[in-house]
Amino acid sequence: DVVATRRNERRLRTSVGEPVRNRERWTVTATDSVEEGDVTVTRLDGHGTITLPRDYVRQHMQLAYATTEPGAQGDTSGMGVTLATTATTRRGLYMAMTRGQRENLALVVTNTHDPAEARAVLEAVLFSDRADIPATVQRRTLAAAIPTSVPQRRVQIPDWFDQVRADAEESRRAAQQRLDERNTERAAARERVAAARHELPAAQEAHAPFAARVDAAERIVNEAQSGLRHAEGELRRAGRIHRRTARRDVDAASDVLAVATDRLSRAEELAAPTRRRVNELRDVIDDHHRMDSTRRMFDQFNDLEGVAHDAGRLCHALDQWKHWADGRNVSDTVLVEVAAALGDHDGRPGISQLAAPLSQWAQRRGLELQPPTPLTPTRPSMGIEIDF
Repeated sequence: DVVATRRNERRLRTSVGEPVRNRERWTVTATDSVEEGDVTVTRLDGHGTITLPRDYVRQHMQLAYATTEPGAQGDTSGMGVTLATTATTRRGLYMAMTRGQRENLALVVTNTHDPAEARAVLEAVLFSDRADIPATVQRRTLAAAIPTSVPQRRVQIPDWFDQVRADAEESRRAAQQRLDERNTERAAARERVAAARHELPAAQEAHAPFAARVDAAERIVNEAQSGLRHAEGELRRAGRIHRRTARRDVDAASDVLAVATDRLSRAEELAAPTRRRVNELRDVIDDHHRMDSTRRMFDQFNDLEGVAHDAGRLCHALDQWKHWADGRNVSDTVLVEVAAALGDHDGRPGISQLAAPLSQWAQRRGLELQPPTPLTPTRPSMGIEIDF
């Protein structure tokens, strides 16, 4: 094992007369050389061997496969591996990444698996020259980062803007909630159908023996009914001499039918639970297929996705309009989208008053805002919603 001594101890001297120093690294060559707990070590550079007493080993010796950046200064190895975090400095990273002769590897500690986060950590390290930046330097850095000019407001934001924005947000939340509830219901229905399809084969298998008994009993009943009809026909055709015999045949056939009918009833009673389960599963599957087209029609009529999209689009447009009004930089592409979204909702109180100054400002700059055209299919504005 490679170990490190973490305390200067001049009373402990190696075979070449050197004292034990903090951060020196050694290779363990023997244990319990003199007394239980003693460890014999040799310096990694091969200069000196010493047997460290157990008290020193317990308190001041550590495994040294990995060291801090200061502890690795001056070391050379075949391969260097370093951990980079937000606390790593540029100098420390340089020192750690120059220890290996053949290869140097940096492992960046992040909260996610996104490579962009790792790159951001490394960029921050490269811009951090030291961990203990003096307050005066920090003050100058922050002062230089403060914008020298304050954005000039382009138009006055109406007092009622916040209420319009709050109403738009409430509409967005309500639309999203309706969409989420619909999606949840549909997902639950799909799960029920999937479960029914999964359970149906086992239910049919469990019902099969009972169904076979019912079929056999039905055949016997049909035969008994046919026998009774034949006996009744013979009775009608029998003369006075054979009438008594024919009557007995009719009574016997009636008894046979009664017994067969009773057996059929018992067989159907025993089969009822398994048949009921099969029918329930089939009803779930059949109802889902039968109403699928109806659900699609209602979805097209309500267009919950489009309503939620338009509501979110309006909220985004109002936010961007406010940024523009405050004098912040908003790209021309975004302004075109803002104008289109405000135009789609021109019927709302105050929306047209927001679109007008934006359009005038765009004309002065020579920016052509496209005529507002809906980005989603037009939906019937009947004030109703159909649930299914």
